[in-house]
Amino acid sequence: QDLTGIIATKTSSGQLALNAIDGRNLHLETTTNGEYITGINNLISGGPADQVYFGEIQLQADRSFFLETTPTTSFPPGGEEPGLAALGLAGGSGITGETEDIAGDGKLSVFNVADYSNNVRYSGDRLNSSSIKVGSHSTIEINKNGQETIADTGIFRTIRELENYLRGRNFTFVKGIHEEADQTSTLADLNSAKAELDEKFEHGDIRLTVTDHSFYPPRQQEIMVPVDINLDTPASIAAKLNGIPGITSHWDSDDKLHIDSIEPARYTFAINNDSSNALNVFGIDHYQLQVQGLTQSLANLEEATNAMTMRISDTGARANRITVQRQIFDNLEVTTRETLSDKEDTDMIEALMNLKSMEIAYQAALNAAAKTMQMSLMDFL
Repeated sequence: QDLTGIIATKTSSGQLALNAIDGRNLHLETTTNGEYITGINNLISGGPADQVYFGEIQLQADRSFFLETTPTTSFPPGGEEPGLAALGLAGGSGITGETEDIAGDGKLSVFNVADYSNNVRYSGDRLNSSSIKVGSHSTIEINKNGQETIADTGIFRTIRELENYLRGRNFTFVKGIHEEADQTSTLADLNSAKAELDEKFEHGDIRLTVTDHSFYPPRQQEIMVPVDINLDTPASIAAKLNGIPGITSHWDSDDKLHIDSIEPARYTFAINNDSSNALNVFGIDHYQLQVQGLTQSLANLEEATNAMTMRISDTGARANRITVQRQIFDNLEVTTRETLSDKEDTDMIEALMNLKSMEIAYQAALNAAAKTMQMSLMDFL
């Protein structure tokens, strides 16, 4: 009780009863079947009137898969699937979207896989395996594929973040601009120490919307954090914000409040309303969300642009090397043709001269033969 502020008692019917002595929220963490075994949130048996459920399980894969558990007859009663049912994955076409999936059969089958991640339209070599030979032993890649050249620079994510921040939505972080050195005193005591014109804390609520982008379309959940200035402190405000699914919050060494997404690629948030004025006193409002987000996005955009410039330079260098190599091949082809021509082609002038010489010699031989054939034996006597 001294540590948690929670009183645990046992009712006349043997049920466990937990009561907060100062009206704080109760946060219970159990094993997979813990809630089913304890029945802690069973309204029929007199459970709590106010319930807040957070968290869910989502299975993702890039190929078809199935899960199987062994139904029991002893526990839970009726032989349901203790493993899958306790996780909210008892199956059925209404849950999985698979027309042939049967609820309660101990199997969860997923055959249709959809990928909603960003993609790049590839041109030419998708696997980046095309290359040309350079020299006798080395090769050079013709080009990098679209994923490595463009998407991996983060340019698409940065542009999307910049658009969201310009539209005032899907924030992932914010830092208060006002310091609060005393984080353990109640908000009412801090109000008393403030000057008359200073911003004051009030009884009210902090309302945020958390968006989970792992679903398509993204799912939104509105969260209300009650603030009681007589009970809450700056530290407790941070603790309450820190308990929101997908969000973390803390005071840093500079005595400034931080609110961050635990997984920026999945969870984003927005501040809908703050009737308690607590965040405003700490220096967090929609203006700061937008300004800090835009500042970070511009820095990320510059970094992504530099990465793109390096990719373009690399592609240009590859193109230049390929052009030079092609010129070398062209020159080799011309030289080879000239050498082959020298060896195989006929020199017409030399050939004509040789032919003329041979013709004259032939004519002379014919004349000599003709004169010789005209003489008889008598001419030699």
